[in-house]
Amino acid sequence: MLRADEAVAPPLPTTDEEREAFHKLLNIENFPEFRETARQYARAYLANANYAADPTYAEFDYTEERLHERMKFIYDSFVENTMYTSHFYDQSTVTYAGKEYPVGKASNKVVIDNLIQKAPFNFLDGVWLQNIMTARPSDEVMSKLFDIWADEAGNGEVEQNHANVYDNLLRSKGVYLPSVNSREFIDYPFVPGAWRTGVFQQCVGLFPQEFFPELLGMTLYLEWEATPTLTPSVRMLRGRGIDPLFYQLHVAIDNISEGHGALAIEAIKAFLAEQRLEGGDDEVQRNWKRIWNGYVTWATVGFLGTDTFMRRLIIDKKKLNIGTPKEPSCVPDLAGFYRDQMLALVRKKAPFAKQVHGGVSLGGKPLNSLFDKPEELLNLLLTEGLVDPKHPRDSNLIALMQFEGPMYRVFSDKEQAVVLDWIESADGDAYDCIEPLPPDTDTDPAVEMEELISKYASQAQFAHASIKLTTQAGEQKPLATLFDRPAELMGALVASGWARRCGLLGFQG
Repeated sequence: MLRADEAVAPPLPTTDEEREAFHKLLNIENFPEFRETARQYARAYLANANYAADPTYAEFDYTEERLHERMKFIYDSFVENTMYTSHFYDQSTVTYAGKEYPVGKASNKVVIDNLIQKAPFNFLDGVWLQNIMTARPSDEVMSKLFDIWADEAGNGEVEQNHANVYDNLLRSKGVYLPSVNSREFIDYPFVPGAWRTGVFQQCVGLFPQEFFPELLGMTLYLEWEATPTLTPSVRMLRGRGIDPLFYQLHVAIDNISEGHGALAIEAIKAFLAEQRLEGGDDEVQRNWKRIWNGYVTWATVGFLGTDTFMRRLIIDKKKLNIGTPKEPSCVPDLAGFYRDQMLALVRKKAPFAKQVHGGVSLGGKPLNSLFDKPEELLNLLLTEGLVDPKHPRDSNLIALMQFEGPMYRVFSDKEQAVVLDWIESADGDAYDCIEPLPPDTDTDPAVEMEELISKYASQAQFAHASIKLTTQAGEQKPLATLFDRPAELMGALVASGWARRCGLLGFQG
């Protein structure tokens, strides 16, 4: 929320707007008209910073001593309360609405689903700083921020690029997501909250000069707390046999001694020292408010929230009596997605391919005929050893597409990527959809009786014209007159001894 002396904050973009913004921001050259919308989104996020969310987010006037005091308190709190505790997924009880529920440790399927849901955030690691330095003379502040961005981007080494490290983590568990800048990526069933942090970072980072103080604060937030807050994730993943490298990297390089945490705080001090020379303490405090606004905004902008908590319960079929999904909830069928793409490619190539594979057989069947049966063809490619899911690029099928192979230039680079994605995903584990609990079949006998009376009232009025009943008020009334008032009739049946009350709701004849 805004500070008390400011106007009402503008509304934040909706989930659908954030999903579209995620794609347009990653492809901003194709959507130049979106820049102004991105600027408005950035202002909206920053205006909605919730300073009341935690006592440590309260504003304070800047001095180096106060800055160090506040940040030390925050860091020490995380060390004491988070760093040496077990991860949420390794805890056997969960807390919801102030109550604890024993549900057991989360399964690996829950952990992998959570990794999937964090992909829109982790695939953009460092994106808020990607425009921080252009080709011009630099200064100490810019250099420190660029140093952080360079590490996130891998310092020119493909295998050290943090987004690649995270992609490798997902792929090691059989998860193959589309390219992050593709339309297919935003069509995946990520939880609604998965887009916000990525959009927030990109919107602010798109205008590094306009929002420079806020970018400093955002950097401080993300880099300062990583070591104590991510250490439990490293332990949890390692204990489950899942590669923790992505989180381990951040535990190491974001340290507050010599790492990104230290760079962030030194950049802020250097920037504010420059402001003091230019405009005195008033300029320092004005810029400091903006820096702290960036810090608090990122801390409170929202990230996945209760969505992943609920998914844990659904995937592990845990019931807390707090409601169940109305529709089946599924971990995305990534293997199925890539198989469908491969099937579409086979069908596309089939008219030509059927004419040029005479005399070639696969699994004892003429290859030409198999192009009319793409499902069978893919199965045979797997069973006959033409593809190797463990080492996709070493597959015989891929070798046939190389320079000396008979299928050289038959497949475009994009089509070869489809083939590779299918081969890789063929080694992945399948995830079952979690169906909602069946509807409650318990019915209210009184309601059923009332419906039965209403259904046959017109016929019964003539059949029972001579019968009288005593109502609960002690009046004698003809039975035929009560069929239009089922509740009164039911009471009269009991009062007249024709039926007896059963419990609180039902009647028994």
